[in-house]
Amino acid sequence: RLSGDWSPTPQFFATLLQVDTDDTDVSRPYPFQLAWPLESDVETLGDRMRWLVDWKWNGIRAQLISRDGQTFLWARGDGLVTDRFPEIAAAAESLPDGVAIDGEILAWADGTVLGFGELQRRVGRRTVSAKLVREAPVVFFAFDLLECEHGDIRYRALLSRRALLGEVLERLDARARARIMLTPAVNASSWEEVATRRSEARSHGAEG
Repeated sequence: RLSGDWSPTPQFFATLLQVDTDDTDVSRPYPFQLAWPLESDVETLGDRMRWLVDWKWNGIRAQLISRDGQTFLWARGDGLVTDRFPEIAAAAESLPDGVAIDGEILAWADGTVLGFGELQRRVGRRTVSAKLVREAPVVFFAFDLLECEHGDIRYRALLSRRALLGEVLERLDARARARIMLTPAVNASSWEEVATRRSEARSHGAEG
């Protein structure tokens, strides 16, 4: 209810506290779950194979939502940014209805992550020109599926959601798959190997 357009009125505050959620705006995203640095040795997490390891990308955390025949792209902290990234919105038209995908917007060209500076050229704009779209192309790296067939699936295990996300993306047409793609997992069988992969992050265009 705090996402999207609202006015700070007594009526809004009363609605904010209601248990019934039938008033939810069709566009609204789920709460963003943020990453935090680990304060102890990574080995304290236990068995490496019980964990999914992803790259930390230097982009814009976002949720891509398809509901009721409409597409919404939310950036954490910046609200709706659908109009700033029209190529992602156009690709999302191939998504099935009733899905919400958590991911990252990245500047991207020729299979390579571009610097964050290229992405910044588009962040501060309400609309972008065709020229800027060509000069600073972007993709959406998907790493979690929060909603499927209009149902909240966050209660399911992450590996189960990730597998379902892969199936959803596989059904996209070729044009859409070039803009919305599954983020590559970090292949490492031990925490020691994870540390090695982390040291190689910059060569992948990632932060860690």
